[in-house]
Amino acid sequence: EERGVQDVVEMDWWQEQTFRGLTVVCTPVQHSSGRWLHDQNRRLWSSWVVQGRDRRVLFLGDTGYDAGLGDVKRLGPFDVVLMPVGGYSAFQRRHPNHVNPEEAVQLFEDVGGRLMVPMHWGTFDMNREPIDEPPRRLRAEALRRGLEERVAILSPGQTLGW
Repeated sequence: EERGVQDVVEMDWWQEQTFRGLTVVCTPVQHSSGRWLHDQNRRLWSSWVVQGRDRRVLFLGDTGYDAGLGDVKRLGPFDVVLMPVGGYSAFQRRHPNHVNPEEAVQLFEDVGGRLMVPMHWGTFDMNREPIDEPPRRLRAEALRRGLEERVAILSPGQTLGW
């Protein structure tokens, strides 16, 4: 409201709204809540399911790995899962706010996705991992699990028809 935005709908986890034939469901993620030191735990960090008549997309946004996130599977199956794979930096496992590539593949299986499009890599200077590491590790893990045909690593600006 301070910036002039008037048409806003706030939702809690598992609430949904329909807009122009699409149903948008607010779903959980594992992440800290807040943008500054003074506003921690005052906001709800969320992922989103967008359901059309015959397609479903899961946008996981920013999340650390938690097996409970697989609960979103009940809203699937998902044609596309937009999965974060960067920003895990020096954490070998269980970064509290971001999944590493191997955890991303596990989460993709947990939620029952058909196609994963990795995101949240190669864009932020704050990430300590080499810029090409997330997609390289993701590809290796998908190959190890026999899922390489279900992962679409896109170049900047590249589009994918579905």
